[in-house]
Amino acid sequence: MRADQSSETAALIYRHSDEERQREVAAGLDDLVRAGRAKRHTDDRAHHRGEPSAG
Repeated sequence: MRADQSSETAALIYRHSDEERQREVAAGLDDLVRAGRAKRHTDDRAHHRGEPSAG
């Protein structure tokens, strides 16, 4: 809880907002990691076939 909030209700509203934003950021990071892994997997397969990488 934030010490500068005038009421517990206000603090809970901000806390919920912070938790929601943290979930959004985590989901975005997860998407980036998954995309990077998929690209690396594609590049690795191309490398083993002797093809140039996509990047």
